[in-house]
Amino acid sequence: LICFDFWRTLFEAPLSGSVARHTARVLAYEDALKASGQHCDPETISSVMVAEWGFFNTIHTNEHRTPTNRERVQWISEQLECRPPEGESLKRLNTALEESIFAGPPLLIDGMGELIAMLAEHASLAIISDTSFSTGRVLRQLLEQVGILQYFDVLTFSDEVGRSKPHASVFRETLSRAGEPRRAVHIGDREDTDVT
Repeated sequence: LICFDFWRTLFEAPLSGSVARHTARVLAYEDALKASGQHCDPETISSVMVAEWGFFNTIHTNEHRTPTNRERVQWISEQLECRPPEGESLKRLNTALEESIFAGPPLLIDGMGELIAMLAEHASLAIISDTSFSTGRVLRQLLEQVGILQYFDVLTFSDEVGRSKPHASVFRETLSRAGEPRRAVHIGDREDTDVT
């Protein structure tokens, strides 16, 4: 079994894409506030959403899980001193946050498509990835769009299993779903979550 991380292992994320994704999230949040009769200028929303990464990383590091979009929206709303979106407005915001990845999609690393296709002829393949605003559901869509989804036998995303790397359960879950292979290797870019 050969397991891959997603970000900076299969895909690269140019700065322009990161900016486009952030902008899409800010606009989605502004629209959600307007739908509930509230207003906040986009610059303030943007700065709070940048600061929110500290909240995200604290939970990710200390609890080995990725906060849900609902938790993140709650934190952002508290900092903005506004009511968090509810009902249909919250559903629309959550979908917009999840799908913001398509505003500036990451790029499959050059040659990776061919490599994955070749490796799939000789080994089972898996992805073990922590998620952020974009969930496993959306990352599957991206994998399908670039033409490599069909090569992976197991896809383990932190929002779906309730834990993030480096928690052992994430790796054990992947091995279990792959049929407990006798040999496995994991390839990723982060020393703390992929290697150690």
